[in-house]
Amino acid sequence: MTHAAEIMQAVTTLVKQEGKSIFTREEIRQQIGVSRDEWMSGYTAIFQGMRADQPGGAPKVGAKFTGVFRQVKDGKHTLTDYGWQLLPISTLGPPSRRTQFTYAGDVHTGVTLHFTNKPRVSAELFQAICNEFRGETIPGGFTMTNPTPGGF
Repeated sequence: MTHAAEIMQAVTTLVKQEGKSIFTREEIRQQIGVSRDEWMSGYTAIFQGMRADQPGGAPKVGAKFTGVFRQVKDGKHTLTDYGWQLLPISTLGPPSRRTQFTYAGDVHTGVTLHFTNKPRVSAELFQAICNEFRGETIPGGFTMTNPTPGGF
């Protein structure tokens, strides 16, 4: 696993399991479980390269991990909209049958689910759903074989 992937995995834990929307490099370092010396010699420059607002001079981290964090104040960071898209989402159902996926896009441009066969949900479908159910609360239950009554 690359250092960028380790950093992202640590942030996923901080955000999803610990409920943090703002985090520090120190919290990430502790979550990864490396010493301060190891963090300073191998990880901190990678973290800098992952920032959307990095001032320059940081190493290239590849397109997937570029622009995932931004600084909110000195020493405090948060995920960008793109960074949120990299966090895995769990499917619903019994824990033994859940799987995880990520997505790219939004309701205005359409969404590609990074899941089996990478299905695409068009912007037009999102618009039709919003038009059909505007002002209503509808139950979930995304199953074809046993749909929730009145659900989507």
